[in-house]
Amino acid sequence: QSEPVTSLVYTKDEVDEVWDFSWHNIDHCRGSDAPILRYVPIAFLREAPLIKRFGDVPKLVFFGNAKWRPCWSEIQNLMGADVMSRYNVWNDRDYEDFLGNDYIGIFLNLHKDCGNVSVPNPVTWRNPKLLSSGGLVISERCYGKDEIEFKGLIDFVERADIPIMFEQYVRMAPSERLRLGLSRREAFAKRFDAVGIFERAGIGSLLRERGVT
Repeated sequence: QSEPVTSLVYTKDEVDEVWDFSWHNIDHCRGSDAPILRYVPIAFLREAPLIKRFGDVPKLVFFGNAKWRPCWSEIQNLMGADVMSRYNVWNDRDYEDFLGNDYIGIFLNLHKDCGNVSVPNPVTWRNPKLLSSGGLVISERCYGKDEIEFKGLIDFVERADIPIMFEQYVRMAPSERLRLGLSRREAFAKRFDAVGIFERAGIGSLLRERGVT
């Protein structure tokens, strides 16, 4: 599964297993009809282009389509010109060019149903890509078990506190932000190594049992 879900999509009569990127999804799919569920988050992307420098006047960038975020107007009211969205990057070359902009380095994660404050959603796919590039990610609160997996890699805060977290980063020298981003990238690479993810999920032993090398 690659999207947030709140109920079982496939039963054990339809599939043997579901590999999912989020504890949020797994916990919402448990039940007597559920197939085997394995936590398989998005791994560190070694070939992702790096942020080579942080600009002097950064913006908080939402890397996605703001029109699907009901809380976007609230964020704009809180932050004004300090926040922006980008939704026109579709390939690796465009992504690398995007990371070269002077305002780049600090990113915002918002859920699709962010207008509903009672729904703690998962840490979705764009965030591992940004971490692999050395980005700093500020996120509204996510599902508790998913937050634990990304502890120390993403800043999880209440929506009203997003401007405060952003201001803390703005007060840092660009070189400090760069070092912090690279440090988190290194930590992300160790914690979300693809081989380690498969072994933790029991997929490595499953493949070996079936003679797959």
